[in-house]
Order: sequence, then C-alpha cells, then structure tokens
Amino acid sequence: MNNEDDSYDVRQYKRMLYLISSYESVEISFTRLVNDIEALILSLEETTQDKKNELLSIWGGLEEILAISIDRGNREFVDINKIEINKLISHLKNQIMSRIAHAK
Repeated sequence: MNNEDDSYDVRQYKRMLYLISSYESVEISFTRLVNDIEALILSLEETTQDKKNELLSIWGGLEEILAISIDRGNREFVDINKIEINKLISHLKNQIMSRIAHAK
C-alpha cells in the first residue's frame, strides 16, 4: 500500500512515526514532538474514541514531563527523565505501528 492508497488515519499515523523519528535524531524539539503528536491524534477521523484515548494516555505522560519542565523553567527536567520519555515513545511507536499493520 503506497501513500496515495493509505487512509487519512494511516497517513496521520505515519506522520506521527516521522515526528518520533525526527525527535530521536534530534531534528525537532521535545516541545514540538509533544504538541504535534497531540494535534495528529486529535485529527484522527476513522479511529474510535477508545483507541484515540489509548494514544492520548501515552501522550499524556510525555505532556506531563513537558509541563513540569516548563513550570519549573528547567529544561534539564526533560534530560533527567530521558528513560521515561524513551519508554513512552517506544510504547507510542508500538501502538502506532500496530494500527498501521491492522489497517492494511
């Protein structure tokens, strides 16, 4: 299945994976990752609300780390929580890849 054959939601999932990859290769900031992932999750059209909520739950962990970092004015809070961030990102990637696989 190539991109023009992908459903709208599959294209959004692929964009999420691209953002994650961009973050992992230090091309985008953690703030951008968190904000853009949320926007893509909320834009899903064919995905049930329960499935969206599963993704939002994982995303919420990332957002919480970002919010605490901003609240404390401490960018190092993100660096200190790299292990937790990586776990959440890995879980999010697995969920996204599973959904893409099941869409084909």
